[in-house]
Amino acid sequence: MKRDVPSSNTNIAMLKWEKPPPGRFKLNVDGTRSSIGLIGAGGVIRDWNGNWFHGFVLNIGTGEVLQAEAWGLFSGLQLAKELDITHMLVESDSAVLIALLQSRELDLHPLGTILLNFQSLMAGFESCSISHIHRERNMVADCLAKQSITTELGLCKLPTLPEFAMNDLLDDLAGRCRPRGIPITIAVI
Repeated sequence: MKRDVPSSNTNIAMLKWEKPPPGRFKLNVDGTRSSIGLIGAGGVIRDWNGNWFHGFVLNIGTGEVLQAEAWGLFSGLQLAKELDITHMLVESDSAVLIALLQSRELDLHPLGTILLNFQSLMAGFESCSISHIHRERNMVADCLAKQSITTELGLCKLPTLPEFAMNDLLDDLAGRCRPRGIPITIAVI
């Protein structure tokens, strides 16, 4: 019988943010939680050239990181609707959130109401897809999320690129790759 066994070795993958196809926008979102329980989220909408279109930071108060991820996604989708965007690609580095969105058992989940609202919001776009990416492909949203817990409670819309996110955005536009360790799996027979 063959089975895969994790190895102590890792490969290094080089990952970078990727532009959406022509005519589409991309929303990258992220949530964060501080060591004392403060939570917030951030997101950026970029055009097919990778340019900043709009962004936001959201200070939620206290809670769990999954709440921050969920509220970040909800806020980003609402912002995209307000901006009359019709074709949207959405990326999040929360594999748990993406798995929950694909679940059919949302009614009983503590975040069920907001998760069901995502589906309604997404249906309002001509095309909208959501996928999981690694943090190394989500650095601008990560930067915005970290900044969110230093702002006043509530949503702050960012129609122009804030200076604190400029280096990450420029790195993405330049195609900068970031390393990520990928565990090697060995097949044992």
